Amino acid sequence: MTTLALILGMLPTAIGLGSGSDFRQPMAIVVICGLITSTLLTVLLVPTAYSLVEGGLTRWNDARARRHQRQVEKEAARQKAKEAAGAAS
Repeated sequence: MTTLALILGMLPTAIGLGSGSDFRQPMAIVVICGLITSTLLTVLLVPTAYSLVEGGLTRWNDARARRHQRQVEKEAARQKAKEAAGAAS
């Protein structure tokens, strides 16, 4: 809402209306383009970055959980083999 208000406020200067607009017109165009660019980046880039980071963390945690589960299973198999060897003796 603030961006829209500022763009609409700078629009007459960017169009070249009023006295002294020759000097201020390039600045108004740059401000308007900068506001549009930053708004689009904020609306599109930030949520995308959050999604990518969240997905990466989820994959990382899943991989850690699988690795831990494999270690637990190996340890259980070793323990079972020791018990079987001890019972056979």
